[in-house]
Amino acid sequence: MRAQATGPRPLARPEGVRATLLPWLAAALSAAAASCAETPTLLVIIDTDADVQRDLDELWVAITASAASSGTVCEPAARRFRLSGADDLPLVIGIEQGSTYDSWTALRIVGRKTRDAGCPDRIGPDDPCERVRLETRPTWPESGTTTVELWLREICLDRGCGEGMHCVEGACAASEVFRFFDDPAAQDEGVPCDRVAPLGG
Repeated sequence: MRAQATGPRPLARPEGVRATLLPWLAAALSAAAASCAETPTLLVIIDTDADVQRDLDELWVAITASAASSGTVCEPAARRFRLSGADDLPLVIGIEQGSTYDSWTALRIVGRKTRDAGCPDRIGPDDPCERVRLETRPTWPESGTTTVELWLREICLDRGCGEGMHCVEGACAASEVFRFFDDPAAQDEGVPCDRVAPLGG
């Protein structure tokens, strides 16, 4: 099957993705191909109504996962996607359930404006270039693929909602997953989520 430009973009190299730990679907070829997967898979579609380049010029996607319903998580891994224009969106990513950290997963999507700002090469607390953030804990399907649509809203730009909060449809709301990204005590030390499938370029 041929890869399509509109298909899911890999967050990691395909080697070893099914082996344990991080549930990245790295070699998805298209939305149609992902929908045929037997392993529970999330097809994440990220878009914005903000102006690409004027308001945002890169997205970061961070992921973590837990092996138990109330357990700790693997150390989050993140991937940057630079945006040169509106044609770079929507960003479509496939995420496949792992065999160890398979209870639940969480996503953090950060929209940044980096031009002429001297931005750090990372995301995190007190990021001067972060303009909008959205966090979610999607539900794995029992099998096959389910679609998760995430919108970074222009009305949320620079809302500055504060620690433990994010902006949803223009309003600040508590995030149920922020601590899994920000608190090392909630993470399994020495078990990075991308250990099996290192993040590719």
